[in-house]
Amino acid sequence: MTRALLHINRVLLGLIFLIAGVNGYFVIVGLDPFIETSPEAMDMFTSGPFDVIPDHCEHILTSFVC
Repeated sequence: MTRALLHINRVLLGLIFLIAGVNGYFVIVGLDPFIETSPEAMDMFTSGPFDVIPDHCEHILTSFVC
């Protein structure tokens, strides 16, 4: 029973991240995302599709420093 529950949780968590990743690609490409995004998250994508990675690194590093 415990093994089955672990596998179910792993699959559900994988689906959540898969759906979030596909939604992120929609935003990067410029399509309308199918999951609502916050204004703070959309601020990371204002500089263009090729600047997404540096923006994410900047936000992660500033959250650890502050």
